[in-house]
Amino acid sequence: MGEVKAYHRQQQYTLGDRFPMWVVCNPTTKDFPGQWVARMHLSLPAPEATDLIILGPSLEEVCAQLPEGLTNIGRQVGDDPVIAEVWI
Repeated sequence: MGEVKAYHRQQQYTLGDRFPMWVVCNPTTKDFPGQWVARMHLSLPAPEATDLIILGPSLEEVCAQLPEGLTNIGRQVGDDPVIAEVWI
């Protein structure tokens, strides 16, 4: 848990114009079936998933491990049905 938060704080200063966001997915993904997963994505110049992930048995447990200071913006119209929330 602390490792993810420390990585996020360190990297936020080196991303330049890239905007980090955490996409939280229902436990129905093909790569992590049965587990809730949050994966950090970067925006600009094109959206890109990173290899930084958080796994847990519940939405609450995964969200508790997200870096501090984020805001839950929920789902957006047109999001893939597997997406439960997005945190920025």
